[in-house]
Amino acid sequence: MIVHRSLWRREQGAGMVGVASTKHSGRSEHWRNRLRLEISREAARLFWGQGVAATSGDQIAEAVGLSARTIWR
Repeated sequence: MIVHRSLWRREQGAGMVGVASTKHSGRSEHWRNRLRLEISREAARLFWGQGVAATSGDQIAEAVGLSARTIWR
């Protein structure tokens, strides 16, 4: 899972690390999870329709409405 620098994360034995706004971190995580789900669904739809080997990251990005760079981040 990708952890944004501004979110709290627990390091092993180190306690809480980072700077976070507790009000917005839950919303941000929810938004990220929904975006990941949408990307996964579109990728699966494309894989099913044309095969994995014939599907590019650019096609997935276009289907979701994001840039290819954002897809790979």
